[in-house]
Amino acid sequence: MKKIIFLFVLLNILCIENFAQKVEFQPVELIHAPTAGLLLRQNLSFKTYLYDEGSLLFYFNIGLFSRLNLGISYGGKNLIGDEDILWNNRMELNIKLRLVNETYSIPAIAVGYNSQGIGKYFENPYNRYFIKSYGFYLVMSKNYYFYGNMGLHLGANYSGENQKDDDINLFLGLDKDVFSNFQFAMEYNFALNDNDTKELFGQGKGFLNCKISYIPLNNISFEFILFDLLNNRKDSTNPIRSLRITYITNF
Repeated sequence: MKKIIFLFVLLNILCIENFAQKVEFQPVELIHAPTAGLLLRQNLSFKTYLYDEGSLLFYFNIGLFSRLNLGISYGGKNLIGDEDILWNNRMELNIKLRLVNETYSIPAIAVGYNSQGIGKYFENPYNRYFIKSYGFYLVMSKNYYFYGNMGLHLGANYSGENQKDDDINLFLGLDKDVFSNFQFAMEYNFALNDNDTKELFGQGKGFLNCKISYIPLNNISFEFILFDLLNNRKDSTNPIRSLRITYITNF
């Protein structure tokens, strides 16, 4: 698995020469929830997501066509610290297709599939991440100008994880420019597909998450994230504090 990490680093180095070419920072996801936003065609994004228990996730996404993005993600637990590293069992897939482009009167609409959840993956009998992936989803996004750009997002998803609780789920969120280099985002995952396993997972309150992004350049973002503000996780008293770094370039 060390080869996978080396490949991510190498691709970052090789792509630095393309820095001056056109890239665009639009939210393809809020915190965990997807939006109808896309990477531009021939853009690449590299993300490193650091969260609790020394866990890291690495994301690689590509704007393959003007309406299609493809990506993979991989990571593990205890990458920071002195305990044995526990790698995830598999890579996860992320694919998004925009069906309708946004106009003045209608939102952008996209469908997609993202199998990457958050936290530990539980094998039989649960077959799920601690916080489920979004799986198959449909999402609508609409942008407005209100003292800077503001985006509103609404969607539905079917995770496919843990067939004992496989209801259709809903999610919504917003993102807002605060200053020229800062953005704020908030999302709420109703977790309707995660309320029948309260002995281990969600408590039926849903997941409320927020983040502040600092964008010093047009292709780099540093995001400070607070995950689960409602303490929906069993026996939790504080939100999960995490950091995500995103770099976008082109090919």
